[in-house]
Order: sequence, then C-alpha cells, then structure tokens
Amino acid sequence: MTASLMTDTSVGNWMLPRSHETQARIERVVAQTTANRESARPLRTLGVVARKALADEIEAKLRMVLSETLADLIVEGWHTYGAITTAIKKSRTQRGVEQIVPLRTHVITANRQHNLDVEVDTFPVLSLVAKAAVRLQLFAAVAVVLDGHVVEIRSGQATADGTVSVDGVEVSRKTLAFPLEAKLVLRRPPQAAVAAG
Repeated sequence: MTASLMTDTSVGNWMLPRSHETQARIERVVAQTTANRESARPLRTLGVVARKALADEIEAKLRMVLSETLADLIVEGWHTYGAITTAIKKSRTQRGVEQIVPLRTHVITANRQHNLDVEVDTFPVLSLVAKAAVRLQLFAAVAVVLDGHVVEIRSGQATADGTVSVDGVEVSRKTLAFPLEAKLVLRRPPQAAVAAG
C-alpha cells in the first residue's frame, strides 16, 4: 500500500471485494436474516432485479459508512497517545516548528457499528447491523506534529487486520502489510487535536 492508498483509499474500498462479490455475500446475508422474520416477508418475494437493487443499496450504504481511510484511523487512534498530545500542545505555542515524535510499537483498534434500515414502499421491513473492526499494528512509526495537528507519518511499517459483518454474518476479512509514510491532507478538523489549556 503506498502513501496515496493509505490516505486516499477508504476502509470500505479496501475491505469489501469487487462489487459483484460483495453483492453476492450481501444477498446471502439478507436471505439468512429474512428467513424467519415475519416483518421481512416482502423481501422474500422480491424478484431477481429487485434483490439486486437491494444488494446494491446495502453495498452503497456499507461503503459510505466505511469511508474513513487507514490514515484517518491511525490519527484518530493517536489522539489519546501521551507523546502525541504533548507534541500537539507544544506545537501550539511554537507555531511553524515541527515536533518529531518517535513512537514505540503499538496497536490501534477501531470498531464501528451502523444500522442499515431497509424499507419497501416506504414501510420499514428490516434493520441490519453492520460492524467493522480494524486492528492496526504499527512498528517504528514517527509522527510529525505542526501547529497543533498531526501532519505526517514518517517511516515505520504497519499491518492491518479487518473484518466486516452484517447481522453477525462475515462479509469480508482482510489482512494487509504496508509502509507507514504519508503526508496528511486534513479534509476536516482533525480528531487528533487536543483542547488548549
């Protein structure tokens, strides 16, 4: 994984296989989930085209809720890391001066859960629970803090293990090893910022 993939590829695009594979897995989940639910009876009678449209919609929602990048998860995980928070505070008083923070080997875990509600003709018929778990192990990472924000990850290696499940049925499991080097473009206020004071 290159720096651009680490910062530009969402967890959803990394974790979920190509669209037709993901849709097939989602269709199996929906079939298993609706088998014994009275409220989901309208879903059991859907034709091929409607089932495909439902799988498309669920896949699109999954990709949307898994829109964070691996870099986002790393920076979020670092927001409570003592050395990073100290560097953030210090960098606020020393504007324009990079704070270099070498980090020991550590693990960041990110767990996400989202409800995906399914309606047929505006009537709610099913609510699916999507869960994603990503475990990142970082080795010999160096963070760069500037003006109160983590702006770069220099050197190091990482491994990422992730799973995505819908209603307890695993849709995807992936492992990835990649170098840790990325300039971070802050698209939104960083979650790694520490309150002044």
